[in-house]
Amino acid sequence: MKRQSKKNFLVATMLFGILPLFADALQNELKFYLSCDDMQTPVDGCKILNSIRLRPGKYGQSFLIERRTCNFADPKEMVLGEGVTMKGKDNILELPANGFVALPFPQIRPSSENCLSFIYAGSGKITVTLDSDAGSVTVAELNATVNPQRASIAVVPKSDSVTLKIRSEQAITLSQLMFDKGISFANTYHAPGKMRNVDWIVLPPTLFDRTSGAFVCWVKAPWLKKDSKVSKIGLLSVRWAEKAKGKFGTNYLKWISVWDGCFFDANQGKDSTVTLGFGLKDIEQEPSDGWYHFVFNWKYADGTMNTEIIVNGKYSSKKASSYAINPEPIDFIIGYAASYYLNGQIDDIALFKRPLSMDEAQKIFSAGKPLPEAIQ
Repeated sequence: MKRQSKKNFLVATMLFGILPLFADALQNELKFYLSCDDMQTPVDGCKILNSIRLRPGKYGQSFLIERRTCNFADPKEMVLGEGVTMKGKDNILELPANGFVALPFPQIRPSSENCLSFIYAGSGKITVTLDSDAGSVTVAELNATVNPQRASIAVVPKSDSVTLKIRSEQAITLSQLMFDKGISFANTYHAPGKMRNVDWIVLPPTLFDRTSGAFVCWVKAPWLKKDSKVSKIGLLSVRWAEKAKGKFGTNYLKWISVWDGCFFDANQGKDSTVTLGFGLKDIEQEPSDGWYHFVFNWKYADGTMNTEIIVNGKYSSKKASSYAINPEPIDFIIGYAASYYLNGQIDDIALFKRPLSMDEAQKIFSAGKPLPEAIQ
């Protein structure tokens, strides 16, 4: 039996009860499962936006969820050095030896996170500098080869007017030149002046129990590297009814987000905020394949919300906080929270009726197979 058809068989069994229930208690607690192998939705009311891209995942394929950004590398504004040519609808740049291309940004926010990215091929050294009234700073040095490589360069200006210059020691070719503002690593390429669509997954709110549950997934992203300087990432949010009654007001979010590491943040009004921290420094080593397994648990009882993060079936952080239950939700969103995006890959997504134990999280993490097969 092929993997995809087997997963579909298992998902149908767990979600719709067409076949006899599994004997294992954990199987009976599964409310929702998304393999991320394709853009098919397993339940009515689930929306997977078609801007999401498929990439090799932890198991099979995964969803690449990126921030909505605009490519500010406008070819009309570029300054081309002597002998540099630009051709084709993809604005392919050919630089001779000692050639350069400059990208002026007369209006940019000082200390903001930005990213310059491009594909390069040729030979010799490539130098990228950030020029301003304060002088010139080298932000990257690359060695070109005949095999195309992708550069992703974080740019943090100190001035409100700067120019990025790409200089070539020998002849090189540049393509897919892109400058994203407000993000320190590259999205997939989109044309200059074009805004990317929003990437997220929307589940029907009937799947979300505000009093008890667990959200489980695998994540691979640049911000999970221990040397990452990315500060704010959104993973999960719930949008509430627009005309909620009482002190909650309108459109308050409940979200699981990452903030200087990994945080579970359940925000339901100024007086009802639960924040649970888990820093990457607490994890002994980075996984060789870059994939981290996350379990986010919550349990509400007698005015107290108990939250927990379990990472890679081993590292746990817990917190109990005074809490007030919010009105009914209208959306359950994966990949976005409070203006922040996942900015990475997500795979093997599941929602359980109750919190998972450490033993259960470890079983899923170490199984070496997709969740439906891991909990058989």
